[in-house]
Amino acid sequence: MLSRTASELFWMARYLERAESYARVLDVTWKLSMIPRHSQQSRDLALPLNLSMTHEVVSGAPCPLYHEQSAQLFCP
Repeated sequence: MLSRTASELFWMARYLERAESYARVLDVTWKLSMIPRHSQQSRDLALPLNLSMTHEVVSGAPCPLYHEQSAQLFCP
């Protein structure tokens, strides 16, 4: 009985971790879709923003190197 409970808790935690990762990817995709495609500023910040958001998805922590540039895009 205890073994089954432990197993179920393990799998529940694993699926929760997967769901959290998918939520992060969706959040990054949504943020990237909000970037205006026609402005020069968006072209200048596209690479740093992509690197920052990729780092955030992979590590789970914001990338401090590009945080200021990303803020310029979303809060001009």
